[in-house]
Amino acid sequence: VVTSRVQFELAPGDVVHAGVVISNSETGQGSLSVSPLVFRLLCRNGLIAADQAMRKTHIGRMTETSSDEVTFFKEDTLAADDAAFFLKVRDTVQAAVSQATFSLIAERMRKTMGIKLVGDPVKSVERLAVKYLLQEHEKAGVLRALIKDGDLTGFGLVNAVTGYAQEVDQYDRSTELEAIGGRMLDQAAKEWAELAELGAQALSAGLTLLHSVEAFAEQLKPIDKGAKAGSEGLDTDADAVKMRIAAVLE
Repeated sequence: VVTSRVQFELAPGDVVHAGVVISNSETGQGSLSVSPLVFRLLCRNGLIAADQAMRKTHIGRMTETSSDEVTFFKEDTLAADDAAFFLKVRDTVQAAVSQATFSLIAERMRKTMGIKLVGDPVKSVERLAVKYLLQEHEKAGVLRALIKDGDLTGFGLVNAVTGYAQEVDQYDRSTELEAIGGRMLDQAAKEWAELAELGAQALSAGLTLLHSVEAFAEQLKPIDKGAKAGSEGLDTDADAVKMRIAAVLE
């Protein structure tokens, strides 16, 4: 459930709205949960702030899996438990759609825009997959979403996760991925730095090597021209080539 009354502008033209996600076990054996939602209009992605969720596990109910299980709480106890929980649901929903609470969540989201993925984005996604127990096809889906959007920042990585969640057919898993996006906002600065800089050293070495090769190619051009002209007096023997290579690699 999303409301347009409470919104926050992450960047010019990039607006998010407040909402809540309500989920319940279809069999009555699981739990009912209510979580604040950040809904981004630009890409229609949802992010769940699971750290502020309310959850109630069904208790004292007979289940289909065991005929021996009986209700061990009296009806007035169960009624009181339900009443207390729904009062908490009321408070959670009110907090989720309050401008003050929503702005705090959205501000954490905006801060990730300043985290640049300066390393290898593939390695960043691999580390993310290990931390949040993503399956191989989910890891590939997140990487695909990251590349498609082209936003190599922490914000882009969060949106890659929540964006991929929209492709997942299974509702429970899709919701879990949206919650992972919310958990990523709570990562410490050190965790973000490690994630952003993974593979940076190897990437830098690769770029240095590439630049050296390009520079070497430029150095060889006058030798090649001299060999063709023949009259310009340039050395074309192996020693001349070695000297130029050494100059480039110094």
